[in-house]
Amino acid sequence: LETEEKLEESPKEAVEDEPVEEAEPEVETEPIILEGPVAPQEEEPPKPSKKIKHPPREKKVINIPPITVSPEVLVSAKEVVSHDHDRYYFKERGSKENLSEISQAPVEEILNYLENFIESGGFTLPEKSELVKDLYLSLKTYPLVALTGPRGNSVDLFTRLFTGALGADFENGRFLQVRMMNLDEPNQKMFGSYNAYTNQFTEGVLTDFILQAIRNPELPYFLYLKDLKLDADADFLGDLIALLDTRRRVDGEVVTDPVLGIERFGSDKVAYERYGRLYLPDNLFILADINGDDYSEKELKLLDHLSVIPVTPEALSLKTAGPVEPKKYGSSPLRGEILNLVEAGDEVDKIKEIITLLEAINSVLSRISAQIGPKERDQICIYLLYNAKEGLLSQDDALDMAILQKILPRIYGGGKEVEDVIIDLFKVCAGVRDEEAAFNYPGEGGLFPKSARKLSEMAKQLLSDGKTQVLD
Repeated sequence: LETEEKLEESPKEAVEDEPVEEAEPEVETEPIILEGPVAPQEEEPPKPSKKIKHPPREKKVINIPPITVSPEVLVSAKEVVSHDHDRYYFKERGSKENLSEISQAPVEEILNYLENFIESGGFTLPEKSELVKDLYLSLKTYPLVALTGPRGNSVDLFTRLFTGALGADFENGRFLQVRMMNLDEPNQKMFGSYNAYTNQFTEGVLTDFILQAIRNPELPYFLYLKDLKLDADADFLGDLIALLDTRRRVDGEVVTDPVLGIERFGSDKVAYERYGRLYLPDNLFILADINGDDYSEKELKLLDHLSVIPVTPEALSLKTAGPVEPKKYGSSPLRGEILNLVEAGDEVDKIKEIITLLEAINSVLSRISAQIGPKERDQICIYLLYNAKEGLLSQDDALDMAILQKILPRIYGGGKEVEDVIIDLFKVCAGVRDEEAAFNYPGEGGLFPKSARKLSEMAKQLLSDGKTQVLD
């Protein structure tokens, strides 16, 4: 404490070698009061700044060549909906197709050409195969078909050859393949979604493809869903089925409910004006590659709405037929004229016996709650009406195909009730009464041999694995 007091009383010691100036005593002065206005003080004029002289720079002359726009660019630019939609454009991979090149031919001639083209591409059809005719009738009945086959690329090869023979490929933008197993959120990636951070709608894989199909109704468009899983892709597949179930005619045109709900666009009005009225047109056909994984019964129930067509080549045999030149066919041969039996009119009288048979089959399916409804009844009957009109298959063969791909996929699971249903349906299809015949069926014989063969396979699978399903 004494040290602090001494420091406060004594002045600060001066730094060595520096003189200490003694402070002058302060003189108290009275403030001076000036009477009258105070003259403003004159500001000193700014001192002139010294300018630095730089040497003159050399002027460089850049020769820009004239910019020309090709007629193709001008034509594609007209595809923009309006000047307000600058950030959206029509994504067309190929050039505008000439509709005058569309070939016209009877359906039977087209199907014979399809078979020759497919076999010339390396996919050998089994002898007396009805695969091409069956797929044609199925797509004409309902534009979403499931293809199943053994592991490998048989479904891929067949699909590309079938669609390519009709003139649809990647180059002209009428064939789109999507590998579903690579999509984390298939519903958003395919249809599009709203980004709340940018306040913009992000287009999906299908948005512009559907728009292109709507703008070209005379041409067929094919969407191939490769490696579709009934578990991971259930929501997306369910949305497709729900949309197709809303098909109806408006002013003579087949339309569906909007593909995208208004909630998907948020505040993006520009995107809504462009995509808000998208629907699934009747010249858009969807082929789904579905393999037989270990699905739950809930997931397998999605197959109730589809036609499931097995695709199997004739071993590894290869026909030596020469190449077949591709042709361009329009969408009219594949477009369905009948959406339901109400539109069939008097044609329903031709299939009254078929409806009676379906009611008998339903009584068997009801034991496991797998009976068909009005939608499946209509699809089976319309399939048979198209076949009768074109004379492609016999009535028994056509009904055999319909049972195989529309009814048998509804049977899955295990237990005594499922086994009894399989056995009873087998006896109807094979025309036998012996319950043990399902386990040693030779593969031929009966009224519906293809369905009987599949039911025999399902019975054996149920016996060995404890459960069964129609997928390979």
